[in-house]
Amino acid sequence: NIERYKGKILYMAAPINAKRTNYFNIDFFMGEDSRCVFAFQEIFFSNLGVEILQSIVYRMAPILKKWSVLTYNQVDILNSYVKHMEMDNFDCNGLEAMQSAKIVVIDYIGSGYLDALVYNIPTIILLCDNAYLSDEGLELFQELVGVNVVHKNALEAAKFLMTIENDPLKWWMSEGVQKARRSFLHKAIGGERVLENKILDLL
Repeated sequence: NIERYKGKILYMAAPINAKRTNYFNIDFFMGEDSRCVFAFQEIFFSNLGVEILQSIVYRMAPILKKWSVLTYNQVDILNSYVKHMEMDNFDCNGLEAMQSAKIVVIDYIGSGYLDALVYNIPTIILLCDNAYLSDEGLELFQELVGVNVVHKNALEAAKFLMTIENDPLKWWMSEGVQKARRSFLHKAIGGERVLENKILDLL
């Protein structure tokens, strides 16, 4: 039911693994990064008021338990903040949920943030320092950092969300944000229509 997301902040959380491989083009690294990730998220959530937390729908990534993957249950670890939020029950797919929410917060580099940028959905991307991007990858995000789409500082991200959450479209549709969005998509995937057409071909 997409109604649950209307007027809400949709928080999309990635699995948090004890050992995690992050890819960007041909570069990859593996590291024990869970402590850094949880510290980043705790700073972010702790600097949001309870009223903001209560307006969040938390869409948790599946808990994976296989011999090769050790995944933490971030809902338990971050319970003092998540308990104020509404847990998503996956009534609809991620894109439908994002399109229905007033703003999306994504805490990982994956297909979700690309979907959000292609479909022009107001989005904040949390980029923890240990995202293990190559120099080229970091450079690619600089324009989005400059217009507050990508945040590498959890405290600043929380403060920014509180300033724009009443009317995120005013910020998102500004000339600066839209220019940075189009520039990123052109450099990353060859333009906003490229990924959209690929997604539509899969439907």
